[in-house]
Amino acid sequence: MYIANFFVDGGLPGMSFITIMAVGGAIAAIKVIVDLFNKKKSNKLWLEAIIMLPAIGFFFGLLYQALGMMEAMNVITEVKDISPVLIWKGFYVSLMAPVYAMCLFLAFSIIWYVVRIFYKKAE
Repeated sequence: MYIANFFVDGGLPGMSFITIMAVGGAIAAIKVIVDLFNKKKSNKLWLEAIIMLPAIGFFFGLLYQALGMMEAMNVITEVKDISPVLIWKGFYVSLMAPVYAMCLFLAFSIIWYVVRIFYKKAE
């Protein structure tokens, strides 16, 4: 249940896009690995998609946070009297998408590095 709350609290549209980019990276990694095991020459674009799609997700997460912070600042200027706890909770929530995307990007960076080593050996 905590994962679902994390996903929804981080913002469903942004977290969904980040997840779709990660799934795309996973599909690319699986395709390249299967091609390596079958001794087939895989297109280099598939190899690059392993790192590029999660990178797009990461930068989208940063953009998503910036847009959320701008929206929050507009609300804070209109309300005038706002609780500091509420501001910190909003800051915490704004970090969910970038941290999620950063973790995925780090994992796919490692996967890409390992797969690339085997890809170069197969050439």
